[in-house]
Amino acid sequence: MKPKTNRQVLTKAIKELSDIDLVFLRERLLTTCDETLKNREEVVESMKNSIISPNLYLESLQNIKEKIDFNQ
Repeated sequence: MKPKTNRQVLTKAIKELSDIDLVFLRERLLTTCDETLKNREEVVESMKNSIISPNLYLESLQNIKEKIDFNQ
């Protein structure tokens, strides 16, 4: 069986999770983004030898936060 893509898994979760489950999921995602973005220097240092650019990672977290933030 072919593994599902991230988009497929998240789309399925959104369709099947209850509203309260989605509240908790959204809150956890936002908290993780906020905590990581507050520590940019640490992230850059810890990812300096990573295959993924720390800047790409941080920009992605900022984009995720902007898309799902409660203050939109």
